[in-house]
Amino acid sequence: MQLLAIKIGLLALKMFGVEPEVSLDVINSSSGRSMATQERIPQDVLSGNFNFGFKLSLMAKDCRIAGSILDDTIPNATLLPEVIRLINSAESDTLWGKNADYTEVVRVIEENAGHKLRYKNSQ
Repeated sequence: MQLLAIKIGLLALKMFGVEPEVSLDVINSSSGRSMATQERIPQDVLSGNFNFGFKLSLMAKDCRIAGSILDDTIPNATLLPEVIRLINSAESDTLWGKNADYTEVVRVIEENAGHKLRYKNSQ
């Protein structure tokens, strides 16, 4: 979930002219920093590598398990079901599929926004 939220925020900031490197510097010097902002986004997403080493299909399975537990306890929840929808969409996409790295889920956000977010010298 955090990876998706960060990606949406970085895309929004980019639309206002703030480069992702600047955004991440600010986030990482504040209480917003996390493993995702310090490592996953820069190393695996903005670089275009998408190669953290954890399969999207495993992330999808874990999220579906969490979603079924949530359905039993908080049936009106909205955030996790939306994350599960995005992950399922990425998993079923023929370009990435079940063997894709979990970081590739952000490509669904990019497609919805109509913009890729990469370092200038990346793919």
